[in-house]
Amino acid sequence: MAEESDLNRKAIVERGRGRPRIFSRPRININLDKSKIGTEGRKVNLITNFFRIILDENAAFFHYNVMFTPDIDSMKMRRSMIDEHREQLGIYEYDGASDLMMIKSLDDEISFESTRKTDNANIRIDVKFQSIITLKMPEMFRFLNIQFRNNLKSLGYKLIGRNFFDPDSRTLLNTHKLEIWRGIMTAINEYDGGPLLMTETRHRVVRVETVYDILRKIYARDAETFQENARRELVGNIVLTKYIHRTYKIEDIDFEQNPLNHFQRREGDTISYKDYYKEQYNITIKDERQPLIICATNARQSRAGLSSKVYLVPELCFLTGLTDSLKSDQRLRVDLIAATRLAPTQRVENHLQFCEKLRTNVDIVTKMTDWNVNVDDHLVHVPARVLNGEEIVLSNDFKFTFDGGDADFLKFIRDKKMKTPVSISKWAIIMSSKDTALNHIVDQFAATLRYVCEPFGVHIGRPDVRMINDERTASFASICSRVPDGYQIVVAILPNSNSQRYNTIKQIFYCTNRPFVSQVILANTLKKSHMLQSICTKVGIQMACKLGAEPWVLNIPPQNLMVIGYDLHLAMTPGVDQFVTGFVCSLNQTLTKYYSHASFHANDEQISINFVRSIEEGLRKYFEFNKRLPNQIVIYRDGVSEGQLQHVYDYEVKRIEARVREINPKIQITFIIVKKRISTKFYLQVGSHQFNNPARGTIVDNTVTCKDQYDFYLVSQSVRQGTVAPTKYNVIFDTTHWTANHQQLLAYKLTHLYYNWPGTIRVPAPCQYAHKLAYLTATSLHRGFNHSLSTSLFYL
Repeated sequence: MAEESDLNRKAIVERGRGRPRIFSRPRININLDKSKIGTEGRKVNLITNFFRIILDENAAFFHYNVMFTPDIDSMKMRRSMIDEHREQLGIYEYDGASDLMMIKSLDDEISFESTRKTDNANIRIDVKFQSIITLKMPEMFRFLNIQFRNNLKSLGYKLIGRNFFDPDSRTLLNTHKLEIWRGIMTAINEYDGGPLLMTETRHRVVRVETVYDILRKIYARDAETFQENARRELVGNIVLTKYIHRTYKIEDIDFEQNPLNHFQRREGDTISYKDYYKEQYNITIKDERQPLIICATNARQSRAGLSSKVYLVPELCFLTGLTDSLKSDQRLRVDLIAATRLAPTQRVENHLQFCEKLRTNVDIVTKMTDWNVNVDDHLVHVPARVLNGEEIVLSNDFKFTFDGGDADFLKFIRDKKMKTPVSISKWAIIMSSKDTALNHIVDQFAATLRYVCEPFGVHIGRPDVRMINDERTASFASICSRVPDGYQIVVAILPNSNSQRYNTIKQIFYCTNRPFVSQVILANTLKKSHMLQSICTKVGIQMACKLGAEPWVLNIPPQNLMVIGYDLHLAMTPGVDQFVTGFVCSLNQTLTKYYSHASFHANDEQISINFVRSIEEGLRKYFEFNKRLPNQIVIYRDGVSEGQLQHVYDYEVKRIEARVREINPKIQITFIIVKKRISTKFYLQVGSHQFNNPARGTIVDNTVTCKDQYDFYLVSQSVRQGTVAPTKYNVIFDTTHWTANHQQLLAYKLTHLYYNWPGTIRVPAPCQYAHKLAYLTATSLHRGFNHSLSTSLFYL
């Protein structure tokens, strides 16, 4: 087959055939001459959720484009029509859309005729040659992914959203009228260890009731306010259409339309929704008077040709995920955790069982043999290292090493003085006098707060308690607006978690001309008398940090270093489609004091431009604080997917580098993408069939890292339940002379410096601070905060 492929490839080149599409990862790193393998730490051997893919190095396949006339929306119907011509096509893989891969070469262009069974319409299928694909080409991995997704269909898995789920592995929660579907995610790519298949267990929550059933219940409760209540309960939720297993987000409900209304198709003709579902999916709509739900398409669906708005029939849709009322159900949360939180041993068993299914399914084995593709039956082993525990430094150079299996180090600092404490002599409490039980608790809260903070070196005076007679948002807004000057911090005790009240208070304290640092506490939290001392300890640390305290520090050797955290969040402003970015940069040697800035953006171009402006202002603040500029800037950028790496490099990194060089060409820059939403997992084998989580501080920088990229994984937390999630760091730009050890150690050290938690977190502290700032601005403030707060951690 190799010789025949080589001849065909030569002929194609001579004929000047079409250009192949590129599906590779961006190759943007400029420091591949620098080793990304570190040496610090204790060596360990881990197991991952990857299997090796065994391929014929001489394999070559043929890529064709498929087009249906008139167009066919149903993926299942497209597959069926292609399958009718299997004898002429030979061995092939079809993605259900436009890509067809084959072992043998056909003519440059061929056409087939099929009949749509629902209405006997004639369908023309045009198949046009695109390119030859070999193992050395990035398109090979797209083909392999198509093949394995088709393998999942052969195993009976159903595609829901982007992942496949096993209908036979469903857990029914009768009490909550929910189903939990267990599924699998697969992805094949080229890594430093060669072609690898990643598998990961996925879960999806699906309501047993249809949207139509829910609408009927809402109508039965109150017919007069039916439309208002239906919108309030359903808008914003994700629905699943089981006839094509796609998910959509509900934007509105159209009570003026029903399944008998017509819409215009791509071909230009019109058809009713009822007739359309009968024609395309052979589904009969039962209730012709039900309203239609309006859904927005995501970016992937838009690229596939779907319009920005999609009208769906409620009786064909099922809610997925959890509504706000379900999220607040403590019993449901316990049941969901029990069903979805898997320990390492169970996850490893799931990986191996899936591999066994692949290797024992006759159809899949035959197909993979035809394509000369095989999967190893053992999970990939990777050499890893565990970094030494970090020294935590308190006042008077008191030190301790945070190591071992403790989740946090609160017990080590509870009776120790902070590195840099503050005094809170003048502060106020705002609360409603309507809750008589709370009146007695407030004194106890203030006394306990003073008691637990005294050992920290944080001296807290008696509060000025300011009462209101009711619990209305307007009353809280009024008293907050009239708080006199001179208070260091204002504590608002709220009767419940009403978001409007919370947002109003935060806007008054942070966005007006008279800003106050504030702390919001729910009344029910203070009523947990058995936990009051623990609650006051956390609240006291938060209050002190917002006023500039440094509870603890670490030894971070680089002198004159600035670290930057950058994250974004979708603005929660009705009718406004924009992003909020949070920017923070360190100002001091211990990387504990920050300048913060938030901004609003309508597009990626504005994000890139304002990122540069934020760095300019950050450098100005750094110079004011230190009377000099930093030697190095390390940027931790969160909120970037794999497909956005090239854009971030081209538009953010290059602009930042150019502007920093204008300010001072001697400043060295490192730009690191931080990814939390990854599917890679690591396991430590402790018995023949038993596995644990790797230790906190585990580094993996080989085998499952990306080829031609400078990346590593860090496990920075210890978890008591379930499987720990590593974080991926991708260094996409670096002008320093730092080794891989330097980058890995700095990232790990910074996970200890988030002052909302006395322990390690998943990402470096500046990343988490940027996230908190962006989230608060997007969901509560909806505008910029007062500039005088920019050097405080008011958003903790």
